[in-house]
Amino acid sequence: EQCHAFPGPQAYASAVVMEAYGMWRGVLAMTCMKVVIVPANVWKKAMDIEFPIIKRGKKATAAEKKYAYAMRKAKAIGLARNEFGLPFVTKKGREMDGEAEAALIALYGSRI
Repeated sequence: EQCHAFPGPQAYASAVVMEAYGMWRGVLAMTCMKVVIVPANVWKKAMDIEFPIIKRGKKATAAEKKYAYAMRKAKAIGLARNEFGLPFVTKKGREMDGEAEAALIALYGSRI
């Protein structure tokens, strides 16, 4: 998945993620494997896990953004459960949305 920086207090965390992203690209380039960099919106659209922010005004409120995020998370986990037959939930009940999305990225890659 294509990586990009986010402004604000998370800038350092974004830099660390982008550094790791660059290292992975280097490792994959050395293996001579075909690598396709895909923006998140492209593979999520293809896997049908998008959910638009429904705004009542000109700008989306924090609650509207949070609702859209929760719906995208639920769609990703639901699709991953259907595709892989795994629960994507920890023993304590936390939903594993990151792991579900990682599995869906891999599935998307196997289909292109």
